[in-house]
Amino acid sequence: MKNTLLTYLYRDASNYKFYDHIVLSGCISFDEIAPFFHETDYFLPELVGLKSLVPEQLSIDDHPWHEVVSCEPTGETNASMSASEFKNRLLEQKCKKWMVGSDGQGYFYD
Repeated sequence: MKNTLLTYLYRDASNYKFYDHIVLSGCISFDEIAPFFHETDYFLPELVGLKSLVPEQLSIDDHPWHEVVSCEPTGETNASMSASEFKNRLLEQKCKKWMVGSDGQGYFYD
């Protein structure tokens, strides 16, 4: 069975980019998960079990949103979670309107 290499990034207000990736067991495409993102592009990785790439030093113009760069088949076997688990986590956050803040305070997005 092939796995999926999901690459994502954080782009700050000055357009500096910070990348990371995760291996998901099983196959998944961007088109399968795009409907669960905020505005079909953005997500908050810490809410779905991924590492946030937001740097500690933020400007007033920065934001918490990350983007998926690619979903590609891979032979890598060091999967951190299954593709279906990742998709379910995205769906759960979409249903919660991507709330920011573990204390219940924060922003809600439709």
